[in-house]
Amino acid sequence: MLLFGVLYLGQYQNSIIESKLQNFEREADIISLAISGIDPYSPDTKDKILQMIDGTDQEIKVFDENANLIFSRKSSSNILPKREDLNSIKILKNTASLITSILPDTKTIPNYPENINDNPLNTPNLKEALAGIASLSAWQDREEEIVLSAGLPIIKNEQTIGALIIIRQGHDIKRAIGEVWRGIIKIFFATLLITIILSIFLAGTIAKPLKKLANAAEAVRTGRATGEDIPDLSGRYDEIGDLSLVLRSMTDALWAKMDSIESFAADVSHELKNPLTSLKSAIETLQKVKKKADREKLLDIINHDIHRMDRLITDISSASRLDAELSREAFNEIEITAIINELLESYKNPIQREPGISQEKEVFITTSGKTIQLITNADQDCYINGAPNRLKQVFQNLIDNALSFSQENAKITVTINRGEKLIAIHIDDEGPGIPENKLETIFDRFYTERPEEFYGQNSGLGLSICKQIIESHRGEIFAENRRDDKGNIIGARFNVILKVRKNA
Repeated sequence: MLLFGVLYLGQYQNSIIESKLQNFEREADIISLAISGIDPYSPDTKDKILQMIDGTDQEIKVFDENANLIFSRKSSSNILPKREDLNSIKILKNTASLITSILPDTKTIPNYPENINDNPLNTPNLKEALAGIASLSAWQDREEEIVLSAGLPIIKNEQTIGALIIIRQGHDIKRAIGEVWRGIIKIFFATLLITIILSIFLAGTIAKPLKKLANAAEAVRTGRATGEDIPDLSGRYDEIGDLSLVLRSMTDALWAKMDSIESFAADVSHELKNPLTSLKSAIETLQKVKKKADREKLLDIINHDIHRMDRLITDISSASRLDAELSREAFNEIEITAIINELLESYKNPIQREPGISQEKEVFITTSGKTIQLITNADQDCYINGAPNRLKQVFQNLIDNALSFSQENAKITVTINRGEKLIAIHIDDEGPGIPENKLETIFDRFYTERPEEFYGQNSGLGLSICKQIIESHRGEIFAENRRDDKGNIIGARFNVILKVRKNA
């Protein structure tokens, strides 16, 4: 506001000086016409001129054609009292003057001549008037007051016989500029006050809450705080409220991930200790036994434990990388039916395999002699946004799991149903089913529910990986038992629910 005021002040000063000069020019023209033909040497000349300009705020000087001063009259107006401004106001004024002086369109006002008494020709506008030319000028005296001067030739018989110099103090100009300046200062301080009030308000409503959130985030970074320690600003209903909710949610997710990593490390340690303990015991016993049959049995145990550790390490490595890989995985538009059809081709007996995609409701025998049937009840394409390789990994794990629990000549049924917003994929087997109290536990890491003869052949990470992948697709996976009309368990069913792609 101060800068705009200073710029306006410079323009206003230029315009008011131009306006006063125009008025002064009209007055000078009138006086010039009135004094035409007056003899400057006549005794009545002084009285006539004084009578003509009586009551005006002007200084009058009359010169002959040789620039000799015939008479003069000082201004009869009262000098304005000098005001003492505060130092801060003086600084602002000086700054404003400096700024306005360097503006390209600012009118430059010369200093009023100071050596007039020594040389009358230095009198403003005298030379032009003696040359028969009327002229106007604006000056600035040592008190920084505006001074207007006019030089009028005194003509008689078409010859210049003298000059009339009129000098007017620009008190009214200074007064007008002073009023504008005081208005600028008032607006400036009012704006400054409003700015301070707004700054205090913004500091309390924006800066302070942001500082609290920053401190809480730093406390979380150093491990001294959880999501509950982040200020809850959700009641603000603005961007800061949204930020607090996101920070709380992010922190909760971060702590959940850290707890998961800690739990995963503990589970890995526990799972690796079992085969290592068994392996150590077998090696120690191997050094003591003498019978060949016992030694072969111990070597089989050692070989089994080594394979189990190799499988565990491979699956643990895949599981530990899964989070990072899923976060970088690009989700594209894919068709679920085509993904499952392509996957089922790999289970076919080589004699049955044909290029292309299998048909709906096709039944075929797998390489293990078991039957897989695909049933698609969708009337339209089942498009979703996802990672095809990851989803194929999920369905492969579920089908492998169903095959491993099914007896010889059993049938695995894969059913695809499409709703308005959801797609459901059901994988049914004819195995022993799942204990009711383990329907959720089977998705935990390293948990396995298998007969004793299959002990050690699975890492227990397959279903956990499936759940992790489906949840990354904002879907749902759960298990249930299939029952007949009498309520007897006739197998297990794994359900995968995914969202239909928007505008599909």
